Amino acid sequence: MKNISLAFILACLFAVTANAADRSITTIGTVRVEIPADKVKVRVSIQAVDPTLEGSNAKLDALVDEFFKKAKSLGIRKDEIVLNSRMAEKEWVRDGRRRIDNGFSSAISLTLTLNDVSKFPELATYAGLREELSLWGTKYTSSKEGEARKKAITGALKAARDKAELLAKAGNATLGQLISAEEMDMEPKSRYGSISSNNFTQMEISEGVQSVEFSVRVTATFELK
Repeated sequence: MKNISLAFILACLFAVTANAADRSITTIGTVRVEIPADKVKVRVSIQAVDPTLEGSNAKLDALVDEFFKKAKSLGIRKDEIVLNSRMAEKEWVRDGRRRIDNGFSSAISLTLTLNDVSKFPELATYAGLREELSLWGTKYTSSKEGEARKKAITGALKAARDKAELLAKAGNATLGQLISAEEMDMEPKSRYGSISSNNFTQMEISEGVQSVEFSVRVTATFELK
């Protein structure tokens, strides 16, 4: 259930010019929004090791085909899986101070979108039971964020006006029309941690509803009579 809470920013800029006709007041209103996530993006890494380069590539291809079949069973289309990179290199293992040739390693990195967030634990279990697969991060989103953000902007402007009216009344003045308003971009947060620069959080596999949180801040200037 969407939970919207209005919060007034403590800091307020109060400006009055020498000319009474040009008096104005500037305040800031903030709305914090939390909505259930219904989508999740996941980074997946698949790796295969074999004594030969051809063998490691063949094993990787087989693992990728198997993974795509699992993704399809979870409702993930091929166009919702993005190839980030694919590479092959020599594989080495350490035996004390010695480095031993262990053949070749072929690996692929993918990003997929799971449109049914409730199926994420199944995907995580599938990867967890396979040594060749790793899940590196998640980004929870909501298809309702756009509409929620529009409502939050309206709420933030109302919060700014309410604050301005309180200050105007305290100063024995009357609040007039809106002169200007500016929305300040605020970085969204996941319920389970701040979004990193690449928009992925550390992977979380938790029961219950995942959520998306964001804040909208509006700076507004009003005429002061």
